[in-house]
Amino acid sequence: MVLVVMSLQISMRFGGGLPDWDASADANESHSKNLPQFLERFQSRPGYEPSMPESLWAGQENPFYTDRFTPPPKPPPAPAPTTRELSVTFQGWFESSQGEVQAFMSLDDKQVKGAEGSQVGSDLIIESIESKQLILKSSDGVKHSIPFSQPTKIVIPLP
Repeated sequence: MVLVVMSLQISMRFGGGLPDWDASADANESHSKNLPQFLERFQSRPGYEPSMPESLWAGQENPFYTDRFTPPPKPPPAPAPTTRELSVTFQGWFESSQGEVQAFMSLDDKQVKGAEGSQVGSDLIIESIESKQLILKSSDGVKHSIPFSQPTKIVIPLP
């Protein structure tokens, strides 16, 4: 029993404690004396330019600090769109008693009507009105064929 008690007391003190450290003595020394030996060799090389202050080498500030990092440049802004997509549905046509033919259509769910040669929307001109299709001409000169009663997406230039 005595051996068990003595071995418990010895094992609790096994390894001992940390030695006392006098921090005020280290604070008075110069930074170059605090540098590890392998870092002192770097300072003695010809053409050595320290990239970090000596206080960082001595471990007194954040060791992960660097003055060599340059953030990447901001990406350029996206270019302004030059075209837009428009949904067109040819809904039919009628002829007046004077013989004028007009077409009904929806441009992005907005109801419009017009005769051949008239402007509908901001950049479209009715080129021709037929029974089964409507032909529109955009401001860039491209002709778009719109079939009867079928939603069609066209791309037109912005003004």
